[in-house]
Amino acid sequence: MALKRYFLSGDPMEQIWVLAFLLGKYRPVPIKAQVLIEALHLKTDLPDWIIQDSFKMVGDWVESISLLAVNSTHQKTTTQQVNWLDCLSRLEQTPLATKAETLVQIWSVLSPMEILVFNMLISTKTRFGVKQRDVILAISEALGLEPADLSNRLGRNWSPETFTFHEILFGQNSTELDSKPFPFEPSPKLEKMDELGEPSHYFAEWKLEGTRLQVIRRNGTTFCWTREYEKCKAKMPELEKCLANLPDGTVLDAQLINDPTAIKQGLKRTEWKKVNEKEADDYFLVAFDLLEFKGEDIRKFPLFERRILLEKLVTEIGQNHLFIAPQIDFSNWSELDDILSRARDFEAGGIILKPKSAAYQSNSWISWSPKPLVIQAVLLYVQKGTDNLYSEWTVGLWDENGWVPLTKVKSTLSVQENMQLSFFVKENTVEKFGPVRNVKPELVFEISFQGIQPSRRHKSGFLVKEPKVVRWLKEVNWKDTHSLKHLKAEFNKVK
Repeated sequence: MALKRYFLSGDPMEQIWVLAFLLGKYRPVPIKAQVLIEALHLKTDLPDWIIQDSFKMVGDWVESISLLAVNSTHQKTTTQQVNWLDCLSRLEQTPLATKAETLVQIWSVLSPMEILVFNMLISTKTRFGVKQRDVILAISEALGLEPADLSNRLGRNWSPETFTFHEILFGQNSTELDSKPFPFEPSPKLEKMDELGEPSHYFAEWKLEGTRLQVIRRNGTTFCWTREYEKCKAKMPELEKCLANLPDGTVLDAQLINDPTAIKQGLKRTEWKKVNEKEADDYFLVAFDLLEFKGEDIRKFPLFERRILLEKLVTEIGQNHLFIAPQIDFSNWSELDDILSRARDFEAGGIILKPKSAAYQSNSWISWSPKPLVIQAVLLYVQKGTDNLYSEWTVGLWDENGWVPLTKVKSTLSVQENMQLSFFVKENTVEKFGPVRNVKPELVFEISFQGIQPSRRHKSGFLVKEPKVVRWLKEVNWKDTHSLKHLKAEFNKVK
């Protein structure tokens, strides 16, 4: 909502730069924390121990330095609106030896909040917590533009120094028309089984655990878009050669995978942003719909007709990096429900039901997930969310050497339970890391999740998918909760 309001009422001269910042089209030359600390010494003469203790309390160098730089005597030296771009340019052009002095001068014309934002912009570790998809949807709602058109225009190479806000959003050329994607067909979760109707009216396919892409081949060029409205930039030479054999005027709805043998037994997850260059030739596409054929938009065709054309297309190409999504044979809903219960055996996230006679973008696809797995975990860390409640948690499991964080999860507690949790945190905080509180491992919660997979990035060795808090197990002692050994056993059951 905040982004939507901004793009509705903001200054276009400023909006183009904000857009560039949010989408990563422009980044100032980063300033190391040591320069910020040196500038703080020049402005305040604070001893190092105060700066160090402040960092331990706040938990972030940029925020703690910004707070310390603003004392009770701080006053902006001008009432005029500050040109931030001039400030950034001035700092970039200043030699390293005098950057701290220049930074102090810039702070003097900024308000306390502006100092914090400016320091975040020039920090080496600052990341904007806004997804490209959220930015595009906000502009779409504010200005009435199609998300697919926006993603196409914003995805090209552009600079805020050479384009105006109006030009980047409303301008169009022939290249953009070639790369323009269609909106993706959503797949909401199944609510009521009774509303499905006759089983023979549906195709059933595995819900693939990969990165969904829209592959476009027009005028001798291939374009790939993700559901997040981002262009796929991963280098996969063999797959690119395969896609180059697609006839012009072809658009596929497909999934990126990295294990062709898994097609008959489920598909492993992969993300296009993290394609390993040494394994780039091991990536494959599984196509499950055809949206454009020989330059004609066929989204209004019934699915069974699009499927026939898709099968013919994939067969004629005959490439070993492009497959067609396998369908699940079933005769009734009970049989399909039994197949669904074994989805995790095939490393699938569930089943997608598609009406055979439906057009694309008719909101008719349905996602059917297996019953979630559950585990008893202990609360280890809490942090206040935007609601000013301790709603952001980290839960963990006991291992031989102590507690191991398992996953982050959002609270679903009632008002009364939130009050009880706040009192517990106040009385049982062991350590503070800025806004994060490390609490005594005593509270037990039932956590549900849809899947589990090995992960080197997580201390537990596992990534749990779609974790949710089911309930607070007040009657369960932390000594009786599940251990990491139990989780490993669960993984062995479903792998």
